[in-house]
Amino acid sequence: MIKFDLPVKGPFIDEAQFKAAVLKYWRNEALGATFFELEEAEKNPGLPDCLEMNPCLPAVFHEFKISDANGIIVFQKSQPLFYKTYHNLNIQILAWDSRHNYVVRISKEEVIRAKSLRMRIPEDL
Repeated sequence: MIKFDLPVKGPFIDEAQFKAAVLKYWRNEALGATFFELEEAEKNPGLPDCLEMNPCLPAVFHEFKISDANGIIVFQKSQPLFYKTYHNLNIQILAWDSRHNYVVRISKEEVIRAKSLRMRIPEDL
């Protein structure tokens, strides 16, 4: 995990609010990129929340998470499985650290390797 410099202002009450703030910022700042919010969870369990398409760069899937007051992020069982099954996709996980009010980037490999669906954001990022 790394601290990710993204100028969005919290606190956020849920993942939907965090996602909306990030997408609003990206849509204003990302020249040429288009963002599609994905709602296919019933057909494709574990599918990330958003797809970013840019004519000059590879496609990126984005998953948005928000920690609890103790810095714990919870993944659904289908998410690590999706990341492992589609290992060739560019998937970026962004989490809001509710304790410190900043964004954390988590690699899909970290989620796949985790021994639990609950991940703690380290204090010292």
